[in-house]
Amino acid sequence: MVKPDFANATSMAVLSPQVNVSGAVVVSVSGNNQQFINDRTLHFRDKENTFEYYQNFIVEDIVPLFVSNTGGTPLSVKGMQFD
Repeated sequence: MVKPDFANATSMAVLSPQVNVSGAVVVSVSGNNQQFINDRTLHFRDKENTFEYYQNFIVEDIVPLFVSNTGGTPLSVKGMQFD
């Protein structure tokens, strides 16, 4: 359960809690911590109520390390968990 940092009649802002495993989670909102919106879909993942956690990327190497500020230089980034 996460309390909003900001809320008004039409929107709210929250910080996502830390999780141990990446993947999709269902998001639901309650005004009293008991009744949630879309109770019938609380465990059903669809576009309107799903949030996706991803694993952090691991960058092992970037080549070249320095480039011109005019841009256009190809970069090679090597690492893990880019997909």
